[in-house]
Amino acid sequence: MRHLLHGVQRGRSHHLVVPGGRPGRRDAQVVVTEASPFVAAALKHVAVRARVDPLTGEESPETWGASDADLAALEWALRLGERWSMPVLAITVGPSPAETVLGTAAAAGASHLVRVEMAGDAPSRSVATALAAALAAYPGGPVVVCCGDASPDRGSGSVPAFLAHELGATGALGLVGIEPGERGVLAATRRLDRGRRERLRVTALAGAPAVLSVEAAGVRLRRAALPAVLAARDAPVEVIPGPASRSEPEARVRTVRRGPYRPRAKVLPAPAAADPRARIRALAGGRAERRTPQALALDPEQAADHLLAYLRETGYLS
Repeated sequence: MRHLLHGVQRGRSHHLVVPGGRPGRRDAQVVVTEASPFVAAALKHVAVRARVDPLTGEESPETWGASDADLAALEWALRLGERWSMPVLAITVGPSPAETVLGTAAAAGASHLVRVEMAGDAPSRSVATALAAALAAYPGGPVVVCCGDASPDRGSGSVPAFLAHELGATGALGLVGIEPGERGVLAATRRLDRGRRERLRVTALAGAPAVLSVEAAGVRLRRAALPAVLAARDAPVEVIPGPASRSEPEARVRTVRRGPYRPRAKVLPAPAAADPRARIRALAGGRAERRTPQALALDPEQAADHLLAYLRETGYLS
């Protein structure tokens, strides 16, 4: 408040002091230079919510973007970059519409944007391989790679684990909190079953990075200023070709033959009759005694015993 009062400003500064100095002066940004380690945020372009045109049946592209977990990962990457004075690189894998999430990252403060050209429905291992190849191509290499724990499109959450394997990095998955310490060292909190927590100490270096997957727990992406949002529209995006795709996708299941559905064989007791005709009639179900449906009012324990006895009698349970 003292910056707004006349006569009590620091030195001869302006009456209104904003971060970075006098009004109108833009904050200096840290950019990726040669042999400069950086913090990376891996984002995914997904359908955050479903909105379908009732006439055409097409899904609206306005509902696509980054998930809450990915936005939390971006926020953690920005905090780590500010704490360690490192640039933040935002990277995504997908077609050209995926650059929407990179625009969000640029408005929030990411200094470099990268998109790996690849199909949007690529498997997790292929996505991790493409991400690792793109990150390893930059001099200096990543120190920390922040990812969301799972995407809302029924994601398995396996990309961070595959990415850590491809980079030969330390993996800390399912985090709910990060406390950065000195450069390259951080303390992480992971959620466990029954409300328990696990504290981890992660050491990350340029040659031995760390891959962190975070949940959208208590962290929201910072609100971008209007000038940054407008400037993000023209932010340059570096496009890297992904791995060469095959002409035909590799089949995960090999089809041996096709035929009608046949239920599994059921073990039935052997007929007790000695006459062949009687045995055939017993197997075919001829002259079988049929029970009339019954409605019984029993306690839960008695009902369970009755059902088990019926299943044993009919041969479903041995």
